[in-house]
Amino acid sequence: MPPDKPARPGHENSHEAPAMLNGETVRVILQYFIMPVWISAGVADWLCHRSSRIENTTGAKESVLHLLMLVELGIPVCAALFL
Repeated sequence: MPPDKPARPGHENSHEAPAMLNGETVRVILQYFIMPVWISAGVADWLCHRSSRIENTTGAKESVLHLLMLVELGIPVCAALFL
């Protein structure tokens, strides 16, 4: 059996899991991908509401729908924060 090669510093175990994302990578993803997509979705929503003249066509139904969507997202977020 041939002798094992000496391990290089920092490479003791070649079967390690990949490194986690560092703070700079996360910032770049948020700044240059997530935020533009989020802002674009908001602008598209505004354009859809503007073209449908939402203030004259839906009224309270639209407000209740948005409140239900807020509750739908709020429950898992609160569960993740407090549990």
